[in-house]
Amino acid sequence: MIYEKVDLNSEFPGLPFGGRPAVLEVFCRSQLSDSANAKFPAMIVCPGGGYWGTAAHEGEPVALSMLGKGIQGFVLWYTVPDGSWPQYHLELAAAVLWVRRNADRLGVDGNAISVLGFSAGCHLAASFAVNWGDRLFYETLGAEREELRVNGMVLCYGVLMSEGKFAHEGSMRNLLKDKRTPELLEKLSVEKNITEETPPAFIWHTADDEAVPVENSLAVAAAMSAAKRPFELHVYPSGSHGLSLSTWVIRSPEDRKNAAENIARWFEDCAGWVLRTFGYQS
Repeated sequence: MIYEKVDLNSEFPGLPFGGRPAVLEVFCRSQLSDSANAKFPAMIVCPGGGYWGTAAHEGEPVALSMLGKGIQGFVLWYTVPDGSWPQYHLELAAAVLWVRRNADRLGVDGNAISVLGFSAGCHLAASFAVNWGDRLFYETLGAEREELRVNGMVLCYGVLMSEGKFAHEGSMRNLLKDKRTPELLEKLSVEKNITEETPPAFIWHTADDEAVPVENSLAVAAAMSAAKRPFELHVYPSGSHGLSLSTWVIRSPEDRKNAAENIARWFEDCAGWVLRTFGYQS
């Protein structure tokens, strides 16, 4: 296995510095002799945490599970809570750019780079995925526009609406700080920015999520449908927020009995969706 920790600020001097570097953790399959020059899809994972922190159980375990399915795994440890818009989005842009520029060395299919996010990390992943072509991103990083293209997005119990009854106000407050304007709220509300360049999506949520209402995912699915963009949506009847893989592995010993194993199927469905979307399975 290839394991690395990449200091994105060192790799991209134009990236804003929030007092500590943004780190991309790499979990990739080695190029074995019987698979020399083989390419695999890539998934960049953005843990949640309300734009205040990053949840460990939504990082490494997910990337390693992806790796086990033949999907090269990466975790972006963006620099919350030290920054605000657009710093975290630029950090994700830098992660996409670094993966694409290192694709040959890491055995990554440069046309199959997806982002995955949980909760507020889902907002980061999705709001970048619908705005990846923004001049702000590629000019700041000195990149070509197409180098930042997101090929797929996985949205897990996501903060996706920036305002209104179903928005997660705490996440938006932490992200925007003193930069809140009607124009920026519009730009960062994912369901309002679906276009023909929006990548295919895998979306899941629980119907009774009390922290981030399921309407966030339903609104994005409806917008994807209206724009005739491919998506797969799973809504489970019941389950708490922050489930990650939803298995006992990511629970503390005293809490393992509460793992929602019936929801854990989301990961198998998601991995299959990735492999089908990019032509690795039929």
